[in-house]
Amino acid sequence: MTSGIVRVLRVLAVPGATSRDLAAQVRRAVLLGVDLALVVVGANDLTRLVPPAQAAATEAAGGVVAPVSAELARAFAADPALFSRDRFHPSSAGYARIADTLTPYVVTAARSHSAALQPEH
Repeated sequence: MTSGIVRVLRVLAVPGATSRDLAAQVRRAVLLGVDLALVVVGANDLTRLVPPAQAAATEAAGGVVAPVSAELARAFAADPALFSRDRFHPSSAGYARIADTLTPYVVTAARSHSAALQPEH
């Protein structure tokens, strides 16, 4: 526990999944009783020409969309080392960059959720 936030990490990622597959992944998370879920979508949707409706669906379900796509696109365009050898998937450095960029949003969401659970005095 750090800063009053209890952390238990579970990864429900499915290789090759697109946003069309998210409902099943979310159902799996709900069954685990999660308080906070981080959903990352991207390249698989682009290669399969899936419409970018994830943001609206996320917000309609009460979620928060982290506005990081432009920042990450610039970073990946500027630094080939952020890609793995296939030039499609992120490298370890690319995943680290994604995590670093998302961290402030995840921490804010976790603190907001934690605060909402605290009894008022």
